Amino acid sequence: MRAFARTFPGRAESAARARHWLKDLLDHETCGAKVPAETAETAYLLLSELATNAAQHTASGRPGGYFSVFARFSTSRLRIEVTDEPTLSDPPVASSARPHDESGRGLGIVAALSTRCGDYRRARSHTVFFELTHGSRNGNGNGNFPPPLALTPLRHWLQRQSTARSHPIRSPARGRNGLFAPSPATA
Repeated sequence: MRAFARTFPGRAESAARARHWLKDLLDHETCGAKVPAETAETAYLLLSELATNAAQHTASGRPGGYFSVFARFSTSRLRIEVTDEPTLSDPPVASSARPHDESGRGLGIVAALSTRCGDYRRARSHTVFFELTHGSRNGNGNGNFPPPLALTPLRHWLQRQSTARSHPIRSPARGRNGLFAPSPATA
C-alpha cells in the first residue's frame, strides 16, 4: 500500500486544490495503482465534500487554519482521510436537508457513494474518511474491511431523514466500525 499526504490552507478554494492534487496522483499513477475512471471521479467528489466541510465547519477555516489530506492506495482500494482542526466548542452538528436547501447533504453523499466511511477524533484533530474499492468482483476489496452492507443502518437512517420533516440532529454518533449512525435522539 502506498500513502501520500498534503496540507492545505483552510479556505474554501482549497477543496479544488485538494481535488487537483488527488487527480494528479491518480492520472500519473503515482499512487502505484490503476484506478478506474468512475472510481476516480467518485473520489474527487467525495474529497471535495470533506475538504469543503473542513474549511467551512471547523477551526480549520479560521485565519491561519489548515486541513490535511491523506491518501492510501492498494491494487483494489483507496482510502482518503481529511483531518481538520476541531472546533473549540461543540462538535459539528449534522442536520437533514430539505429538498430546496443548498447545503446539508455532504456526509449523506459520502455515505451513499463510498464503500465505507466514518470518523474519529484525537486530542487535537478530527478525521473523516471514506474508502472505495475497485477491481474486485464482490466489492469487498482485498477483504480487509466490511462489504457495503455494513452501511445499511446509515442508508436506512438517511432515507428516513429525507422523508421526515427537517429537524436538527445532535452530533452523529459513531456506530460499529466507526461508521456514522443515527443518534439516540433520532432513532
